[in-house]
Amino acid sequence: MRQWLVDPKLLCQQHLLGERTEILMTIGTLQMGWSIDGYLRDKLLEPSKLRSRFKELTSEMIRRKLNPIATLRDQYELKSYDKETRKWLPNGQVRTMEELVAPYPGPYVDPIENIYELSARCFDCRKRMIAVFMGLGYDENWKYLHEMDRRGHIRTNDMSYVCTSYRKVIKR
Repeated sequence: MRQWLVDPKLLCQQHLLGERTEILMTIGTLQMGWSIDGYLRDKLLEPSKLRSRFKELTSEMIRRKLNPIATLRDQYELKSYDKETRKWLPNGQVRTMEELVAPYPGPYVDPIENIYELSARCFDCRKRMIAVFMGLGYDENWKYLHEMDRRGHIRTNDMSYVCTSYRKVIKR
């Protein structure tokens, strides 16, 4: 599970859908009572921003004409493992999203580090980042970016420009 916490416009479709799915998985993990300490220690997750981040990602999906189906609920029923039936069963306790994430105040995730990580990991994200921060827009200039890529003009060193620009607009 990982939250990137960068502007959703910078994420390729795969990372956009993946982060949204992982938010739902995180909520399921909290419902089961499993520990997320390893994710927090490795700075991969920020539970206090689950709901707001989910809304941001959903808005971006709608903007890209994707179909977000899953939604967040207001309350979650906690579950316990029954050894006899070998199933997770509701234990009767109900918590709101805020109560589920209360033991984990943030911040944990560094969006600037994640910009570098995404640009090194995903070429489509890197092209989106360069296009957005150079003021090109992304959807309108795909052919131009593809030609820049083909000629080798999109390189990792462009990310220093991207990260400097991102620091100016980041809101924490």
